[in-house]
Amino acid sequence: MVFRSLGGVARCRGLDDGCGANVPEYHPSVRRSHRRETLAVLFSRLQSFLSWGHLVCCHERDTLRRGKVHRCGHRPHRHPFRFVRGGRVRSMPRLASHFRTGIPHGSLAVRDFATCRAYLAASSDWLVLGPATDAHPRLGESGPFPLEKAEARSRCGMSHDRREFCSSLGLLSLAATTGCEQLSSFLPAGVSDRDRPPGTAPTADEIDFTHHVLNRCTFGPRPEDRALLKPGFDSWLDQQLHPKDIVDPLCDRTIASIERIHQHRGELYSEDPRILLHDLVRARIIRAVYSRRQLLEVMVDLWTDHFNVAWSKGNCRWLKISDDLEVIRPHALGRFRDLVRATATSPAMLIYLDGHDNKVVHPEDKPNENHARELLELHTLGVDGGYTQRDVLEAARCMSGWTYGHSFMCAGVSRVGFDSGRHDDGAKEVLGVTIPAGGGKNDLEQLIDIVCEHRSTSRYVARRLARVFIADSPPDEVVEAIAASYRSSGGDIPEMLETVFGLPAFRENAGTLFKRPFRYLVSVLRATDADTNGGATIQKRLRRMGQPPFEYPTPDGYPLEAEPWFGSLLWRWNFSLDLLAGRIPGATVQGKELVRRFGSSDRLLAHLLGRRPTSFELEQMNGEDGISIALASPEFQWH
Repeated sequence: MVFRSLGGVARCRGLDDGCGANVPEYHPSVRRSHRRETLAVLFSRLQSFLSWGHLVCCHERDTLRRGKVHRCGHRPHRHPFRFVRGGRVRSMPRLASHFRTGIPHGSLAVRDFATCRAYLAASSDWLVLGPATDAHPRLGESGPFPLEKAEARSRCGMSHDRREFCSSLGLLSLAATTGCEQLSSFLPAGVSDRDRPPGTAPTADEIDFTHHVLNRCTFGPRPEDRALLKPGFDSWLDQQLHPKDIVDPLCDRTIASIERIHQHRGELYSEDPRILLHDLVRARIIRAVYSRRQLLEVMVDLWTDHFNVAWSKGNCRWLKISDDLEVIRPHALGRFRDLVRATATSPAMLIYLDGHDNKVVHPEDKPNENHARELLELHTLGVDGGYTQRDVLEAARCMSGWTYGHSFMCAGVSRVGFDSGRHDDGAKEVLGVTIPAGGGKNDLEQLIDIVCEHRSTSRYVARRLARVFIADSPPDEVVEAIAASYRSSGGDIPEMLETVFGLPAFRENAGTLFKRPFRYLVSVLRATDADTNGGATIQKRLRRMGQPPFEYPTPDGYPLEAEPWFGSLLWRWNFSLDLLAGRIPGATVQGKELVRRFGSSDRLLAHLLGRRPTSFELEQMNGEDGISIALASPEFQWH
């Protein structure tokens, strides 16, 4: 944790945009809005940071000259919060006066040593000193930690906060009274405790409908998944379209154990954004691999690209989590209009598309058109949806005044609100529809109604659904059938999906869509029933394949067509070989047990290929690397 005297501004670990890889962005100056944000979080959450351990921050030259950690940490000073920089001891009297709680002189509370050190080292102006133990950096280390090391060290040594310390203390007490062997029976079960029933494989020479459904409507079949469709496809689909009714305790508990992503927006600013991204991607992978709500996960993947927000821009590094959990997921199987409305006022989207800077204060002011343009071009009407530059300008006027801010007294951080003083309240005309003057924040509601009810939007959304579930270039009659369902249902997503799956084109196009890297990696883990934590090593492999979640820089999201992904096939082959060879930490496959569950290697190959293997395939895929070869085969690259 770092405190710095800068006109009454406090900076601490994770409470500024300079945390992590982009430290220099706000260093050494701090913007006024950022100052309010920092103080709001600081005063509401600082007490929870006060934990165990000492941390001193020094200039690197000063550190090397003195050589010992504790000499810097015990300089006499009357203020408990201070730091050493450039050989001078500085303090924050104004801030320290609020927290005279008996903290030892020269000590600073620390929650996450590794993250804090990574932040300071990346700034090139600071060096964090502390106990030279195996869990913590020793004197002389420099440079930011790789993600794997930062994640590992953040959970070693000093506790993160009082809650985690008390939890650990409780587990130690329980272990002492019951014994370590019985301790596991008291812990909630996760995905690693799932049942592993016998596998079922297709017997036909061609891909059957059951395998086709599991390949398109889920992230690929697991060994036992064919049994799910025995009651019938309609019954299974009805269950998937109502994910809230699906009981999935193992996956839910595993996701709940990733505590950082479930924090309030204000608390997220106390975390290293790189660690937040790691946890968010980890949760995404775990859900895709193990969740019983598979159609929901497929739709979340679809809408995440449709309403793309790049993690790397500004405060999106902290707010992308709330965008995923509070915007995309709750509306992925709802009404399209509600999804558009939620994304339009998502804090992350307002930052990413500069909507928070869209203001008209004086008559001569021009609104920021970026958010409005993407709303029309990428989110609703489509690039050929019939809108003009004037429609973009009028839509931007409707969206002016929406921003996000911070309430200092109630520690409200990144709350979206409407500022009437920044809104153009005059009359507007969008796509030929007049919006009367004086509407205020209701202008946004009318704008969304206009664009979502437009015929071009129905076709644009229908084409995207057809490309995800039917073909890269769907026939016009398929698109029109789905668009008609959109118009008749008012944009109800489940009804549109029922239309999609009921079309003959859905049945006729089995195995014609190329798997993007995320789907390929997850389908491998599902097909082999692998145990994975979705951690840094898996994410590194996914990055090499070219599709790290939440990191596509432009608003159009990762491409759906096959051609952009052909260049990463080598990384896919390496992944399948390394996974079965046990060379990927954080992901293991029990190859012999997998063969035993299917009864034979031939049946296992049929499960992976979606059909009975040919004699040539059996000859080539026999042996120790047979499963890896099947996972790297052309047949497994398509779904």
